[in-house]
Parts: sequence; C-alpha cells; structure tokens
Amino acid sequence: MTLSQYDLEPDISELIAFGRLEGRSAVMRRVFGLLAVAARSDVTVLLQGETGTGKDAAASAIHAASDRRGGPFLIIDCGAIPAALLESELFGHEKGAFTGAAAARVGAFEAARGGTVLLDEIGELPLELQPKLLRVLDQKQFRRLGSNELEPADVRLIAATNRDLARQVATGQFRADLYFRLSVLKVELPPLRERPGDVALLARRLLVAAGGCPTRHPALFSDELFQSLARAPWPGNVRELRNYLECCLVFGKQLPLPTTWPSAEPSPEPAASISVDIDAPYAIARAQCIADFERVFSGAALSRGGGNIARAAMQTGIDRAHLWRIVKRARRD
Repeated sequence: MTLSQYDLEPDISELIAFGRLEGRSAVMRRVFGLLAVAARSDVTVLLQGETGTGKDAAASAIHAASDRRGGPFLIIDCGAIPAALLESELFGHEKGAFTGAAAARVGAFEAARGGTVLLDEIGELPLELQPKLLRVLDQKQFRRLGSNELEPADVRLIAATNRDLARQVATGQFRADLYFRLSVLKVELPPLRERPGDVALLARRLLVAAGGCPTRHPALFSDELFQSLARAPWPGNVRELRNYLECCLVFGKQLPLPTTWPSAEPSPEPAASISVDIDAPYAIARAQCIADFERVFSGAALSRGGGNIARAAMQTGIDRAHLWRIVKRARRD
C-alpha cells in the first residue's frame, strides 16, 4: 500500500481511531499514524481511495488535530459544481465580473482564511482552472474574477479523489505539475474488504449511532451477523455498510445481504476493429482513425453509463466536458 509519493511505510500507530475514522487493523493504524503526522504541519495532502472509505472524515480529522483547528473548514465538491461557476466558488468575484454578478462574492480561499479547504473530487477540476490552483499552492496568492489585485491565500489545502490521478496525468486530463504539488503527502484509504477485521467494530458504532441498542436489537449485535458482514465485499465501503445497517434497524431485524454487488471495476468493453485506408494520405487516414475511435469509444462509454454523460465520464476517467465534446464530434461524423 503506497502511503506517499516517496513510498513511506510509517510505523503502526497505537491509535485505533482518528477523528471519525476507526480501525484496529494494521493497515488503518498505519493510516492513522500518517494522518497524525500530516496534522502537525501545513503540508498539502492528497487523500485517495474508493467511494465511501472516509476521505471527508480523514480531511476533517486532519484539520481538527492541526494548529488551524480554530479556523474554518470548508469543503468544495469539484464534481458537483458546474465548471462555469467553480472558479467563482474557489476564488470569488467582483461586482460586474460577468453577467449576473450583481454583487461581489467571497470565494473559498478567502472565506477559509486561517483554516483548511478540502477540494473533494479534485480529478474533476477543469484543466483551465488547474494553473490558478497551482498559483495558490506555489505563491499562496489568488485573484478574484474581475480583479487585478492579488489576495493572500492563508489556507491549508487538502485534496481528495477516488480517481487515479497519475493515470489522468498520463492521458493529459490532469496537469503533472499540479499533481506533484498536491501529492506532497499522499494517503491511500483502504477499502473495507482489505480490513475485514474492522467490520465488527464499525458495525457496532454505526448501529449505536443510528439508534440501535443491544438489549432492544440483540440479533443486530450478534457475532453471527458481524461475521457475515465481514465476509461481504462492500464495494460502497463504510457508507454502504451504514446504509445496510440503518435499513436493518428500520425493519427491526437482520435483512438478507445482497447476493450480488455491482463490480468495483467495470468490465472492459470488447475491442472494436478500426479500418485503415492505406491508400489515403497519412493526415486523412489518421483523422479517419481518430474519428472512428471516438465514435466507438463514446458509444461504448455511454452504453456502459446508461446514457448518462456524468456517469460515463466517471467510469472511463474522462472529464465530463471532454467526453461531451467527443460525443458531439462523433454524432456530427
């Protein structure tokens, strides 16, 4: 398990919890040790892991244990905010900076002064905004939209993603300089299936947090239930486990575990053959091959994503706007 870009292997911590994260397994106690180290400085941290592994909780815990704990902790979801609005959300804007900007607005890097900003789903950050974020990291400055004045950025930055950013760098979807600046300290949060020994501990806490009680719901606190939970794959990790247990509490009994789960990794699409007209000039033949590839690729991606652009983009590791441009080109052709 790589915990940083320098392949650090931290000692196993004595901690069995860090903020809202819990676990007695060696893999989690190593993570707790690294999170504790991160909290002692202002170093930029990149949190990676599957959905539901607790990246938000890890970021919140770093902030709460840091010298910035008295300042704000703001979360910006780069995947939930339209690209046209994200720049203003991060950096703010002046009155009249664009159509509809009736008043000046403070952005996250200004509102969180003295605290921490978590950029969730950092892999969704549009390419055109990435140099501006790099300026924040390198120069500790930013500029509001519509302003020529540089503002100080007194914030600690934590980024989180469930994507493989190194792969996105290789495919040109993420800037290499920003990736290395973000991953000064990279922490991989393990999926639940890699720490089955922690499931009983987590299940007890989740049941109690949801209002469960061993005397009122003895079947839901039984060793038999915890053992069956530990054998399940939980592709949605702790979030999925919590949802299942809350549903059990609603019905007041153990519910059947799903017999099948969606695959954590989509099955690869069958390869499609692309013909090459060797008699055509190189530039024309190359352009035709690219057009054929984009047509096949976009069709397969949309089919896998059920016709949903956002879902297809997430599954294929492509920015939504980039995939939409490919789809439009393919449809024109």
